[in-house]
Amino acid sequence: MTALWLGSPAVPAAVGVEVSVLGPLRVTVDGVALPIGPPKARALLALLALHAGRCVTVSLLSEVLWGADPPRSAAKAVQLYVSLIRRTLPTGSIVTVPGGYLLDLDPAVVDAHRFELHREEGLRALSAGQPAEALDALHLCLQLWEGPALPDLVDHPRGQAEQTRLEELRCSAEEAIGEALLQLGRHATAIGDLEAAVAAEPLRERRWAQLITALYRAGRQADALRAYARLRHTLAEQLGIEPSGPLSALEAAILAHDPGLDAPSPVGADPRHSSPTHPSAADRSWPAEGLPWHVEPGRASDADLRGRTWPAAPAHSAPGGCGRMSGTSEPEPSSPPRAANPGGVLRRAHPRCARRAS
Repeated sequence: MTALWLGSPAVPAAVGVEVSVLGPLRVTVDGVALPIGPPKARALLALLALHAGRCVTVSLLSEVLWGADPPRSAAKAVQLYVSLIRRTLPTGSIVTVPGGYLLDLDPAVVDAHRFELHREEGLRALSAGQPAEALDALHLCLQLWEGPALPDLVDHPRGQAEQTRLEELRCSAEEAIGEALLQLGRHATAIGDLEAAVAAEPLRERRWAQLITALYRAGRQADALRAYARLRHTLAEQLGIEPSGPLSALEAAILAHDPGLDAPSPVGADPRHSSPTHPSAADRSWPAEGLPWHVEPGRASDADLRGRTWPAAPAHSAPGGCGRMSGTSEPEPSSPPRAANPGGVLRRAHPRCARRAS
């Protein structure tokens, strides 16, 4: 007979608790990691942590643990796993409520919740024209990741859906960092890792837009056009479609040497010595959301894309980039030398993002 895991002695309530689900599930109390128990107990705790402060029904817990056809004893088994977890967490952390259970902790102790808060803060700063502040917040949110999210729920459909949601939020945060760096005039710094990012997920057009714009601003017009040709070949080969409207407009702008593509003045530069503005390009902007930057098979056809209304030309900075990048180095000149990417300041695309593109 398999020995029953009894957990650790009950922990007093007045201690600092942190729950990590962005990587291997981990619970720490005052910095000390606690044992969590068998796989089903880990999966149950991960689900409760994702819904911290909210009731999770017994039926949902049973579905996650055993699938669509749970055993008759599922409710009793859930009760047993909750009892085991209670022995590990601080007293009163898991509360029985009508129909289910509730993790009665501040959602801020769960890293997934802090990740989303920092991400939203970064996106707001970016929309407000504060790229340096955006970098700080976006770096904070990405530093919370220690591996693929929710590995204990990988075998459960509902867990897989939550994994996909979190990974997509992570990719969008990485791309927002790319946009912030372009706004700061640090295009050459990001080129090497942008190349790695598009190689990891070649169907995500927003990354290509970042790379093409960065190459052009670094004085590498030919390389920028070659990057567009690579994108076009990839889309034609894998999906049988052409690049979307904004990417086609970006190529046309490069060929026309559109001044709207020029790099912005470095942050803190004397405006009297900056390049003149171009009213014809100043009002152009890439749409922030709602465009098919990430095209997947079966999600959009060539006709669907061609039928959309697109902006006439790209903005002075392409839409969000990708990868975690340093926010501390000095802004670069508008026409830097062809140097190797210093220090690898961009975070590589996450493996799950790469798998979704394959």
